Amino acid sequence: MEQIPNSSLARVASVAEIDALPTDTAGILVVELDDSKLCALRRLNSVWVLYQHGESRLTDEGLIWLVTFPELQCLDLHGSTEITDRGLMELRLLRALRWLNLRSCPQLTPAAIAALQMTLPRCEIIA
Repeated sequence: MEQIPNSSLARVASVAEIDALPTDTAGILVVELDDSKLCALRRLNSVWVLYQHGESRLTDEGLIWLVTFPELQCLDLHGSTEITDRGLMELRLLRALRWLNLRSCPQLTPAAIAALQMTLPRCEIIA
């Protein structure tokens, strides 16, 4: 998978900063990712790299917005302490996903991660 260099990532920390991004922004680093920031990203045309930094407050409800990014290839959810197995199953619809970081997500079970891996066999899942 071709990676976007870190210098090419748009770094945002608020919904206002997300709203100011060009609609063709493909690589994003979100500071303290949460449901409102993920929802705001929906206005972008083609997100294929989404990293997060800092304390994540993303919930299962927020994960539903990820289906609006069918070209998403690289997703960093590390430290998302609020997501559960139920929310994780939303990711099964992201068929282009090739890399997923689930480290430090304490509510996820090995069984749910294994089920997602079976659904997305070309995705490298780090847990």
